Amino acid sequence: MYLRILDELEYPALLIKNFEIIYANAKAREIYGKVVGKKCYEVIHKTSSPPAECHGMRAILEGRERVEIYEPKVGKWISILLEREKALSSI
Repeated sequence: MYLRILDELEYPALLIKNFEIIYANAKAREIYGKVVGKKCYEVIHKTSSPPAECHGMRAILEGRERVEIYEPKVGKWISILLEREKALSSI
């Protein structure tokens, strides 16, 4: 049910576990193509490793489960949901 709600968002949303994209909503698939199984930094930042200023890593270290970043390459805000056992158990 929750994934269906994410699919209806008008902006890209990714669900990430250990830097791997495990879900991309319809808008993310429209912009980035088939990204499930790829590393988030490869898709979002076009790099082979996490950038020095990784918003997702900072969110994890701060104990957050969600971060939103503006991606100038596509001119869109991206909502990134970071895997937490508790959060994923309800999806």
